[in-house]
Amino acid sequence: MELQTTPTHIQWKYDTDISRNNLVLLSDLKGADGSDGADGSDGSDGREIQLQTNATHIQWKYDTDVVWNDLIALSTLKGDK
Repeated sequence: MELQTTPTHIQWKYDTDISRNNLVLLSDLKGADGSDGADGSDGSDGREIQLQTNATHIQWKYDTDVVWNDLIALSTLKGDK
């Protein structure tokens, strides 16, 4: 599996795929810029994710989402017999 960043997203794809899939918006990982001056208070925590496996994939979703997203096929994690 390959990961890369674009100006707007972290993306992933299988080594054999041509197209990439958006994993997370970079803006979701960064808070707003502060102004010059004294340090401010800590920001709020980022969104939590959940991971699970089904019969074919490792999947992820934001804690509050309903739809699971395929992350990587389990078959790509197994070596040859």
